[in-house]
Amino acid sequence: GDLRLGPDVSDLETTVLEVINSVSSTEFEVRDRTGRWYTIRIHPYRTSEKNVEGVVVVLFDVDDLKRSLDTAEAARQYAEGIIATVRAPLLVLDASLRVMKANRSFYETFAVSPADTEQRLVYELGNHQWDIPKLRDLLERVLPENGQFAGFEMEHEFQAIGFRKMILNARRIRHQGAGEPLILLAIEDVTEQAHAEEA
Repeated sequence: GDLRLGPDVSDLETTVLEVINSVSSTEFEVRDRTGRWYTIRIHPYRTSEKNVEGVVVVLFDVDDLKRSLDTAEAARQYAEGIIATVRAPLLVLDASLRVMKANRSFYETFAVSPADTEQRLVYELGNHQWDIPKLRDLLERVLPENGQFAGFEMEHEFQAIGFRKMILNARRIRHQGAGEPLILLAIEDVTEQAHAEEA
């Protein structure tokens, strides 16, 4: 009485009869009066003589899982929305400093693929080219201190593109529907400018 069936299941009794008649299991989601989600699985119950004499109904509480999946999807869409319109190489990092998303400019600048980038710790990318103690310290402070940093310079022999000078800026970003806060890391290649200034 406390469960509201989904639009695909209008009547539990009818569904039970369908399981008995078809001798096949079914599964659907329901919500209770508080809005909590459950999965109901209904299996045919066979006797030792293989006769179907009823059903077994199993109720799973899937509310926490469903909400965490919704939150992860909201965060992913938010990250994609941010980076889609920006020309500079960008990374969106989660709280563990794992890459949620990179933009096309990042892939083109560093000659890497999404498979080499997404869901990996930022320090593991390339030939560990971002694993610099000072950068680690800066990145690991962004979320706890609700902060940001700008103008971090690094020179490195980057995999696939050679020796470059980069300037990094990072800031904490948060979207109401995206769960935990994220870090937006912007990278600017200033190698040519540095050469021009030296000349």
